[in-house]
Amino acid sequence: DRETFLALWIAMAALLGAYLIGWIRFPHDEDEYDEEGNVIVNGKQVFNSKVKANLRDMIDSCMEFYDPYRVYPCSVTVEY
Repeated sequence: DRETFLALWIAMAALLGAYLIGWIRFPHDEDEYDEEGNVIVNGKQVFNSKVKANLRDMIDSCMEFYDPYRVYPCSVTVEY
């Protein structure tokens, strides 16, 4: 029984390590934030495209709001 317990711990550690390295992926693990963005200002559509996540926007949102729970992975700059 001690061997079974040790084998389970080794298996769980191996699976966790494989997940953290990236060898195992789950459906909710996405590399990119690839959503369709649509911005309307004063009834006029000024942006309609896909937005992609980048590290610069995450850092900027952390610096602006000082809140780790309020991190935005992408931004859209609109001139109107």
